[in-house]
Amino acid sequence: MSDLSLLHELRETAVLAARRAGAVIAANYIKPREVREKRGPRDLVTDTDHAAQAVVLETISERHPDHFILAEENPLERPNSQGVWPIRDGVVWTVDPLDGTTNFTTGIPMFCTAVGAAIDGEPVAGAIYDPMRDEMIVAARGLGATLNGKPLPPLGQVRLRHSTVSLDWSRGKLTRQQVVRFVDDLARACRTLRALGSAALALGYVGLGRVQVYLNFGLQPWDTGAAAAIIREVGDELWRLDGTPWVFGEPGLIAGHPSVLEEVVRVAEHAGQ
Repeated sequence: MSDLSLLHELRETAVLAARRAGAVIAANYIKPREVREKRGPRDLVTDTDHAAQAVVLETISERHPDHFILAEENPLERPNSQGVWPIRDGVVWTVDPLDGTTNFTTGIPMFCTAVGAAIDGEPVAGAIYDPMRDEMIVAARGLGATLNGKPLPPLGQVRLRHSTVSLDWSRGKLTRQQVVRFVDDLARACRTLRALGSAALALGYVGLGRVQVYLNFGLQPWDTGAAAAIIREVGDELWRLDGTPWVFGEPGLIAGHPSVLEEVVRVAEHAGQ
């Protein structure tokens, strides 16, 4: 199989799996929910998370039985002491069946399914599906990015003072404190801040140009795998907060056009990050 045909196939699988999971989520949205805490009150899981994940895993396994899958509700690997996840060689799927579970449990209609594929540690394809708005954001390396089948244009330069910055606080105490220390300086420099409650969806919005910057210091591979492929296909980038290139599996990143990320890095330096 050629590299191009593999990318087409990975993209097709990501779309199919995300849409099937989205159908499960939409069907369960108005039903009573079985909710429990995984690692504390900020980390929730529902029966819908598990049902949506089962559909995604079944779809991937049927089409690619030899591929490795890293899924949120039963990850087969763990991060190291710095929170960095090892991403093995070959094809690795990352699956967040319901990103934004707290929003889902409280009736806030802002969540998504994110299905991504990486090859040898590099995100190359992915789909982010918002079932409440029926919006499917898709990309594969070198094949461009689309919203509901319509090509997304390259994103251009933007100034931080004209930017909407989206962020999430993270569940960990130390990373939440890090964000809080940074927020005051960042809020003074940008147009406005938004915390959407779904990391994958917010990163997808970077690719759509709805927000210009996203930052988070406590991400997991299933939050970023699909989004990284999308963001890079529209000309945006993913950096560490010190301005060096982000590596898939690392927990902290800033995403946006390089022109605005340079400004975010300067704000971070001033804030002592």
